[in-house]
Amino acid sequence: MTEDILKQKFGQQNHFQVPEGYFDKFMTDIMQQLPEEKTTAIEVNLSETKSTKRAWIRPMRRLAIAASFAALLFGAATYYTSMSGNQSHQASSEMQTAKMEKATDSKSANAENDEYYLDEMADYAMLDNSDIYAYLIEN
Repeated sequence: MTEDILKQKFGQQNHFQVPEGYFDKFMTDIMQQLPEEKTTAIEVNLSETKSTKRAWIRPMRRLAIAASFAALLFGAATYYTSMSGNQSHQASSEMQTAKMEKATDSKSANAENDEYYLDEMADYAMLDNSDIYAYLIEN
């Protein structure tokens, strides 16, 4: 609706106009207004660029060597701790097995034996108490 009012008041004629020949001499006028640039020659010695590159490489090489040693030490420490952890777990499981063998035919020995195997099975299957409860509820 407001468009109709604008068309009635001003018409459909384009009121913005560019003077004739404006763009014919536009480029030359702009080029004349720009200041002239002074060109300067820069001498580059290749020996200087090589030395600056080498100046960056030497510290980076030392940093890379230090990082390699740090990674090697971290890997060795991780491997050592995992191996010692496995040995202690094996020792504790051997002790539990020895305890089981000492027990005779009594009912308490059978209950301990069943509990031991149940714990081992739960550890192997990576089940926690909430998973076991959920399974028992479903079945």
